[in-house]
Amino acid sequence: VDVVLAFVMPVTESANVGTIKVTSSSKNAVDINNNIGGTMVSDTPREDSILTEKTVAPAVPLTRGTVYVDDNQLPAWYDATHVHTIQEGVTNATVGDTVYVYNGTYFEHVTVTKQVDLIGESRNNVIVNGSGSGNVFYITTPVTNVNISTFTITKGQYGINITGSSNNTITNCNAYNNIIHGIKLDNSADNEITNCDASRAAWTNNKYGIYLLWSNNNTITNFNAYKVDYGIYLTWSNNNDITNCNIHETANGGIQVDHSSNNNIVNCHVHDIIGTAIGLKYSESYNNTITNCTTNNNGCGMWIYGVSYNSITNCMIYNNTKSSAQSMGIYVISSSFNTITNCDVYGNRHYGIYLTSATGNILRDNTVYSHAWDFVVSVSVLSDADNDIDTSNSVNGKPIYYIRGLSNQTYDETFNIGFLGLVSCTNITVKNLDVYGILLANVTHSTISNVDSHNSRFGITAPWLSNSSITNCNVYDNAYGMAITYAYNNVITNCSTYNNQNYGMNIGASFYNNVTNCSTYNNSNGYSLSSTSSYNRITDCSIFNNRGYGIQFSMIGFTGKSNRIYHNNFVNIVAKNAHDKYTVNFWNDSYPSGGNYWGDYTGVDIYSGPGQNISGSDGIGDTPYSITGGTRKDYYPLMNPLDTAPPIITKVKAIPQLQSSSAYVNITCYVIDNIMVDDVKVNISGPYGFNIEALMTKSGSLYYCNQTYALAGAYQYFIWANDTHGNIAVSNNYIFTISDLPISAVNPLPTWKMTVPFTVTATAYDSDGVNNVTLYYNYSSDGISWTGWTLYGVDLAAPWSWSFTGADGYYRFYSIAVDIYGITENPPGTADASTGLDTTKPVTTATLTPLTPDGQQGWYITPVTVTLSATDGLSGVASKWYKIDASAWNIYTAPVTVSSNGNHTVQYRSLDNAGNQENASSIAFKVDTIAPATTRTLQGLIGSQGWYVTNVTITLSASDATSGVNYTKYKLNTGSWMVYTGSFVVTTDGNYTLYYYSVDFAGNTEATKQVAFRIQHDVVPPVTTHHLDGTMGQNNWFINAVTVTLSAVDDSAGVASTTYKLNAGTWTPYTGAFLITGDAAAHSLSYYSVDKVGNTESVKEATLKIDQTKPTITLTVNKTGLMKWLLTATVSDETSGIAKVEFYLDGILLGNKTESPYEWNCTQTGTAQAIVYDNAGNSKVSDAIPFSVDLELNSKSATNNQVVSGSQSQNQIMGSTSTLLRSFCRLFNR
Repeated sequence: VDVVLAFVMPVTESANVGTIKVTSSSKNAVDINNNIGGTMVSDTPREDSILTEKTVAPAVPLTRGTVYVDDNQLPAWYDATHVHTIQEGVTNATVGDTVYVYNGTYFEHVTVTKQVDLIGESRNNVIVNGSGSGNVFYITTPVTNVNISTFTITKGQYGINITGSSNNTITNCNAYNNIIHGIKLDNSADNEITNCDASRAAWTNNKYGIYLLWSNNNTITNFNAYKVDYGIYLTWSNNNDITNCNIHETANGGIQVDHSSNNNIVNCHVHDIIGTAIGLKYSESYNNTITNCTTNNNGCGMWIYGVSYNSITNCMIYNNTKSSAQSMGIYVISSSFNTITNCDVYGNRHYGIYLTSATGNILRDNTVYSHAWDFVVSVSVLSDADNDIDTSNSVNGKPIYYIRGLSNQTYDETFNIGFLGLVSCTNITVKNLDVYGILLANVTHSTISNVDSHNSRFGITAPWLSNSSITNCNVYDNAYGMAITYAYNNVITNCSTYNNQNYGMNIGASFYNNVTNCSTYNNSNGYSLSSTSSYNRITDCSIFNNRGYGIQFSMIGFTGKSNRIYHNNFVNIVAKNAHDKYTVNFWNDSYPSGGNYWGDYTGVDIYSGPGQNISGSDGIGDTPYSITGGTRKDYYPLMNPLDTAPPIITKVKAIPQLQSSSAYVNITCYVIDNIMVDDVKVNISGPYGFNIEALMTKSGSLYYCNQTYALAGAYQYFIWANDTHGNIAVSNNYIFTISDLPISAVNPLPTWKMTVPFTVTATAYDSDGVNNVTLYYNYSSDGISWTGWTLYGVDLAAPWSWSFTGADGYYRFYSIAVDIYGITENPPGTADASTGLDTTKPVTTATLTPLTPDGQQGWYITPVTVTLSATDGLSGVASKWYKIDASAWNIYTAPVTVSSNGNHTVQYRSLDNAGNQENASSIAFKVDTIAPATTRTLQGLIGSQGWYVTNVTITLSASDATSGVNYTKYKLNTGSWMVYTGSFVVTTDGNYTLYYYSVDFAGNTEATKQVAFRIQHDVVPPVTTHHLDGTMGQNNWFINAVTVTLSAVDDSAGVASTTYKLNAGTWTPYTGAFLITGDAAAHSLSYYSVDKVGNTESVKEATLKIDQTKPTITLTVNKTGLMKWLLTATVSDETSGIAKVEFYLDGILLGNKTESPYEWNCTQTGTAQAIVYDNAGNSKVSDAIPFSVDLELNSKSATNNQVVSGSQSQNQIMGSTSTLLRSFCRLFNR
C-alpha cells in the first residue's frame, strides 16, 4: 500500500513532503525517500517510526543531508543514514552533513574527520562518555568548520579537544567530570564557544574548564564554570574575546591569562573562588583588557604579575576574603604601564589596591575603602614609585595625593588627603593630617608633623629619605608601622607606633638617623634594624607590650655597625627585650649617663663608679644586662625607668550608648603604660547635677565599670588614668543616654557628600522594642538661612536607614523613634547629624601673563606665567592641579612660569572638599624667547696674502628651532639693508664688511653680526721651472735616463695645475717627477702652469740629448806586407756618433783616429785591440787579436764579441790579453 503523508513542521522553514511506503507484513519497515527538514527525536524503541518521531527543533537546524544516531533502536531501523554510534555517523556522513544524535548514553571517543554538524537531541540527555580516557570529541587538522551542539560530554581525558583546527563552533554543551580539561583548544584559531558549562561533582577532575594553548582569535561567550581548578586558562594565546562568563567555586583561579596578549575579558563575574579571580601573568601578557567585570568572595580579586600595558576598567572588586594571606582587591606586582580606571574596590580582607615593584602605572577614578590596609605603593627601587596617580582616586572617601618632583610645598589640614605619596620632592611640609598611609620616596629637607597614619601596609614608608624630620606622628593599625630604608640624617621625635601587625619601626640600610622620645607598643617587634644600617641612635624611647622583641637586629644578613641604643625603657616584652648577635653595636652610653631600663633586669645597685666597684648606689645596676643572641651587653643598666609618658587610653565606649533606666551600661576602655598603670577611673556627670568618679575594674589591659542609672537624660563621661610614676592621662569626653522613652539618633555623617542618593542611618533603642523610626531634616542653601524641619521618611524595620536625595546645600537631621506601644521619643534640642551635599564640580579658570602674546603671530617672546583661580559654591576648593604638556599632574600652590620654548598645553582642574573633581580644561600657548641664529659662508679663493683673489659668493643660513625664521637682512659696508633671498656675489676689488641678522616669526631679532673681507683679483700667471736630474756625459749628452722635475709658483692665488708634453706627445697633467728614458739626439720638453683663478702661463720649452747606448766595434788585422799589418776598426753609433777610435798593441796605445776610416798600420806583432768612443762619452773595447809573423795575409779578424784562435796556444792568447789589459789599467789610472 502506498501512502502519501504531508508532515507539517512549523518549527522548520524547509519541511519536505515525503512519500512513505508501508509494507503490510511488517509495521516497522519504513522507507523514507526524502530527508525531512526538522528534528527527529527518539529515546525509546519505536514500533512505528511514522507515528513516534518527534518534531522538536534542534539548536542548530538540520541540513538536508542528515545521518541519525541512536543506540537503542530495532534492527530494522539501521542503515547507512541510521547508525548505532556517533563515530559511525561521522564516518557515513559526507562533508556538510548533519549527524543528529538521539537521547541516550554513548560510550565512545569521536574523532571528527570531516566538516559536519554534530547535534544532540537534548543537552542533558545526550551523554557522550569517554570511560575515563582519551578525547571524547577530537577535531584536528585539516578538518575545520565543525559544529558541536547540545551534548553532555563526560569522563574523557579531554571533553572536546580541538588541535590545529579553525572556525569550529561549540554550543550548548556540558563538559562534566573530564580528567584534564573540559574543552581544549591547541594551536587553533577562530573558534566559538557559546552557552557551555564545565564542571565536576567535586574537586577531583577537570583541571581547566576551557584551556587555550597557542590559540588565537577565539570567542568564548556565556560560559559557566564551577568546581574545576581554573575556569578559563589562556597560555600563549592572543586576540581572544571572553564575554559574559560566570566562573565560580573553582579551586585555584577563575580566568587566568599567561604569556598572552590582546585578549578582552568583558562583563564576566568571577566569585567564590579560593584563589585569584582574574589573573594576568608574565611579560608576554600585554594589551589585555578587563572591562565591566565583577570579582567577589574570592581569595584575590585581580592579580597582575610581571605584565605591561594592560587595562582594567569599570570593575567591581569586593569582599575577596577567602585567602588568609593574600586576600586583596587588585594586586599589581612587577608590572609596568598598566591602567586601572573607574574601579570600585572595597571590603577585601587585606588590601584594596596594592602596587609593589611596579612602575609607570596609571590610576584614575578608582574608589578604595573598607580594608585592613586600603592603598599601598611598595618601593624596592626608586622607579617603583614612578606611577601616575591623581586625585580622582580616593581612599575611604578622601582623595589620593601622589606628588612627584615638586619643591617648597605645604600639605596640611586644609587638604582632604586620604593617602599621601611624595616622590623625589624637596622642602615639603606635611602637617596636621589623618591619612591612610604616607610614602616618602627620595624626599629630602622636609618635615612631617602631627600626622596620624593608619590602615595601610606601611603607616609611613620612607625609602631614600634624607635630612628630614618626622615629629609628633601616630602610626597605628597598619601591617607595618614605619619603614625607614636607604635613609640618612633624619630625626624621628615624639612619635608613637602601635597596634601594627608587624614591627613598629624598621631601619634598613640606613645611616645616621636619630630616633628620640618615641614609643612603640602592641606591635610584633618594637624596632628592628636590618641590612647595613649603621651609626643610628635610638634614645629616650618607651618600648613596651610588644609581642616579639623590643629591639631586634636582623638575625640574617645584618652587616651594620656602631648603632647606639640607650636611655630607653624596655617593659613587658613577650619574647625578649632585645636581640643582637653581632658585636658592633652599643647598648649603653658612658658612665654615669648609663644604658637602658630593662623590666626584667634582676641585678642590684650596691656599688657605683665606671667599674661598679665603689661602695654606694648610683642608679645603675652593678652587673651588666646581657642582650639575647650574642655577647653584647648593656654595661650600665638603669635601675629606674626614665618615665615621663602618661598611660595610653584607647577604645573607650559605653555599651549600649542608649539604655533604659533599669538596665546596665558597661563603660569599657583599654589602658596601657610604658612602665605600669596604677589607677584607672571613670568620671560620669549626668542630669540634675549627677556626678560620680569610680575606680574601674581591671582585666588585663581592659578596664570596665558596669552599673545602672536611674535618671533619664544624657550622661557625659571621661577616663582618668595614672601610672606608677605619677604620669596622668585623661581621655576625651563621651556620651551615653538613659531614657524610658524610645531613643534614637542619626549616626554621624561626613562633612560633605558628593552623590545622591546617599544613605542616612540611625541608631534606635527601646527596652520594649522599637516599632519605627522617622527621619526629619531641614535645609539651607547657604548654611545661614534654614527651612523648617520636614519629615523625610519612616523606616519600619531595623537597621534604620533612608536613601536620601536632595538639592545641593546643607542638611541637618534628627530621628524620632516610636516603640511597640506607640510611645514616641521627644524631639532633640539640636540636630543629631549634619552634612553638606555638593554634587557640582568646581570651576577653574586660567590666566596668562602677559595677558596677550607679546610677540608676533600669537607667540610669546617672554616666559609665560599661568595663574589658576577656582571657585566652588558649596564645599569650597580643596586643591588646584595643573599639568604642563606630557608631565605629571602637580598640585598648584602659586603661579607657574613656563619658560621653555615651544608649543605648550597646560591642563588644569580642581578638587572640592566634597571630592568632586573637575574635568580637565586646557589652555594652549606658544613661547619663543630665543632669537634665530644666522651663519654665513663666504665662497671664494683666498690667496697667499690672506685676501680673496676671486669673486666672493656669500650665503646666509638662519635657523630657529621654535617659531621658525621669518626673514634675514644684510648690507655691505654702508649700503642699505636688504632682505636676503639667496646667495649673492661680490665681484669688485675692495675692502668689505658684511652685516647681517635674522628675525623669527615670534619677533625675536638677532643681534647684528659682521664679518670683514677683502677682494684683490689675481691677474698674473704662475711661473714654472724645470730641473733635469741624470748622469751627464760629454758634449751635453746624458748617458742614462733623466728625471724631470717641474716647479711652479704663483704670487697670489696659487698654482692650480701644471701640464707638460714630451716631443710630439700629448699634454699630460704634471703630478710629480717623471723619467725620460729613450735615446735621442733631441728630446723636446714643453710645459706650462695655470693658477687657481685661471691665469695661464705661456708654454716653456727645453731640449735634452740622451745616449745611453755604447758604440759597436769590430777589429780586424790584415797583413799588408813583410812586417806590415793593418789594424782596421769597423765602428758605429746611432745617436751621438763616433768621436774617436784608439788602437793598442800589447796594451800600448799606438794612436787614435777621429775620422773614418778608422785604421792603423802596425810593423810589430803582438796582440791588437781598439777602443771606440762616441760623442756622449760612451766607449767600447774590442776583443783582443793576437797575431804573428806567420800570419797569412788578410787572415785575422775579431769583433768585440769574438774570441780569436789561430796557431797560438790558448795560454799564449790569454797571456797577451792579460798584458794588454794591464796596460789599459795603467793608462786609465794616469
